[in-house]
Amino acid sequence: MCVAVCLVPVRNPFGASVYFAPKTASTMDEAASRAQGCEEGAVFCAGEQVAGRGRGDQRKWQSEPGKNLLCTVVLRRVAFPAFSLCVGYAVALAYMAFLGGVCAPRIKWPNDVLVCDRKIAGVLCQVRAGALLVGIGCNLLQVKFPPELSHACSLAQIVGGERCPDPFAFLPVLLDRLYACVMAPPSIGVLESCLWKQGEYVCFRECAGTRPPILGRVVGLAADGALCIDSAGSMRSYYSGEIAFW
Repeated sequence: MCVAVCLVPVRNPFGASVYFAPKTASTMDEAASRAQGCEEGAVFCAGEQVAGRGRGDQRKWQSEPGKNLLCTVVLRRVAFPAFSLCVGYAVALAYMAFLGGVCAPRIKWPNDVLVCDRKIAGVLCQVRAGALLVGIGCNLLQVKFPPELSHACSLAQIVGGERCPDPFAFLPVLLDRLYACVMAPPSIGVLESCLWKQGEYVCFRECAGTRPPILGRVVGLAADGALCIDSAGSMRSYYSGEIAFW
């Protein structure tokens, strides 16, 4: 779809422009179509996505128009190990700035952020158009979710609408944390300290194939960001799949 974008005066520590479209197919597609001509750290935001997606071809990112932060950041540096987890950590830090200690955000491996065991944000990283595109969706002001998103939540639901920032107020806080994590990536130990279900028994489903779910204890992360699970005394590292909500 043909989309008109405009520059918005949002502080960006990457020193690049921030663009906004009231409505677009997806910020990831918008960033990919303009990546070759934009600066490192350029941000593409939208008030509404009609074809937003999450991890996997069948997953769509659903968001009430104008209520949440929907953005993609264009990077050109090579992704380092556990990069998507580092982005999730940056998102978690941004939420912490507004939660006031009510509940600590957790990273749900590999690319979600949870608050109070409910999904509040998602990350999708792709290499397209010669750039590393970092797609981020953060639930902020939306307070009603469809039944199929029963595990979702928003910042407004937790702290109240009067204390919840709008997307353009949340964005510079997020960009500050993302910039810091790109410049000085957090250690695996730091990421593990925020890992959802760390040290607990979980049901893990691999993305590919028809294998039955794996029951085991989350031991931590490998140096490259793989999830390490001890199942019946056998340690394995996983690069795809997800921990199921019980």
